Amino acid sequence: MIEATAQFTATAALSNGLTQNVTAQASWISSNPAVATVSASGVVTGVGSGQAEVRAMYQSISGSTTATIEEASPPAPLSCGIERWSVKTLSDADAPRVNLNEITSTTISALNGFAVHCSRLPDARTFPEEFRVYEVSGVARLTRNEDDHDVHIALSDPDDASQTIVVEVADPACAGAAQSSDASVLAHARSQYQNLGALAGKTVKVRGVGFYDFDHGQTGRSRNCIELHPVIDISLAPAPAPAPTPTRSPTPGHIPTPSPGTNICNVTSAIATVCGTATAVYNDHTYRCSQNRSGTCAGHAGVSCWICPGPLCTP
Repeated sequence: MIEATAQFTATAALSNGLTQNVTAQASWISSNPAVATVSASGVVTGVGSGQAEVRAMYQSISGSTTATIEEASPPAPLSCGIERWSVKTLSDADAPRVNLNEITSTTISALNGFAVHCSRLPDARTFPEEFRVYEVSGVARLTRNEDDHDVHIALSDPDDASQTIVVEVADPACAGAAQSSDASVLAHARSQYQNLGALAGKTVKVRGVGFYDFDHGQTGRSRNCIELHPVIDISLAPAPAPAPTPTRSPTPGHIPTPSPGTNICNVTSAIATVCGTATAVYNDHTYRCSQNRSGTCAGHAGVSCWICPGPLCTP
């Protein structure tokens, strides 16, 4: 096996009929060091797949044997779950029909409004929701490692804590998940979850494939038994933007008053108002933008003064 080692021995048959271990005294050589190397003490190490002749020479005598090196077999996937397991791990025949890049943003409350499917569920992917990827934000109420190696997360709707849903993060080492064509996606989601730390009380954003599970009293079960299973992406939801600080409405500026004994208000700069550039001040401290002195101002208690400079400075 590659990277495995084995101690070879060299035994010499003497003329008196006895044998002697000459491993330490022999010279060792490998015919193919790319496959197997051999040390001066006869320790053979597998390097690559194939065969190599390992030879020991003692005095004028030599002997050899063939070392066959094979790649180590990958560990068998864990046997984890049973019920609708291939659907849970995106390893069922219909999994390729789920477009993981087509995301439906929704709410936990909205998902709870779908039809109820809590019993007599088929083994195959069946319901329309099970062919879609949903994205929701929710407050994590509980996280738990299950016996089937999934991570069980119970979420509640941020706007209605009575609306809940279960989302499950698959173990990529489990049978099914390991063979899924989306195994790398499942592994990434598991890594994301592990890097988030404790989630209880935090708001998370989750993407997952719709899935209906049997009602077995699971914590956080939705009203219709829909879950997001498996999760394909999970992150902390961004904090809501702070409410803008209210600004005070601007207070009215100084209302000019007429010079003693006149009906003229001298100003240093034009006064902008809702009607335009003010030309007169009424007695009720409002402005007028007329271009002539004609007309009545009874509704404003009359003119206090004409603004100068301006078109009404002179009669």
